[in-house]
Amino acid sequence: MRLGELGAPVAGPGHRLERTADLGFELEVLDYLLKPISFDRFLKAANKAFDYFRLQQTPSAAQDYIFVKADSKLEKINFTDILFAEALENYVAIYTREKKIITHLTLKMLQEKLPAGKFIQPHKSYLVAVEKINSIEGNILHVLQYQVPISKYQKEEVMEKIVNSKLLKR
Repeated sequence: MRLGELGAPVAGPGHRLERTADLGFELEVLDYLLKPISFDRFLKAANKAFDYFRLQQTPSAAQDYIFVKADSKLEKINFTDILFAEALENYVAIYTREKKIITHLTLKMLQEKLPAGKFIQPHKSYLVAVEKINSIEGNILHVLQYQVPISKYQKEEVMEKIVNSKLLKR
């Protein structure tokens, strides 16, 4: 796969500088390489492309909400409003303080849109907002009035992510 196929044009080696430079400007190329290409110059261009594509794949900090289709309308859900999400076969129930929104998604699809460090998956059927967890009792996370199970296979990883170095003990 060439870099140009990923969405950002890339100009290859060329000799007609003026015409190619104009075309490169129009296409918004990331870099332009002239023959003969030194390794250092190639590496600089490759790093520039790598950084560009990495930034393109990172969700922006300004994007702090999603829209989901529920009851034949699009509902805006701020990430900070989500308490947890529960998988219901081909649907997901998203719980907020005010309501429960059921949408036709998979839990995996929702997880890909949420900020990774803010949500954990304590069980194959649940995603929980870490900052909304009030307490942990046995294999249960308490989130407001709700109880979310912790899988026995996930318990150690969940405890590490939630408690980490924040546990005060004697």
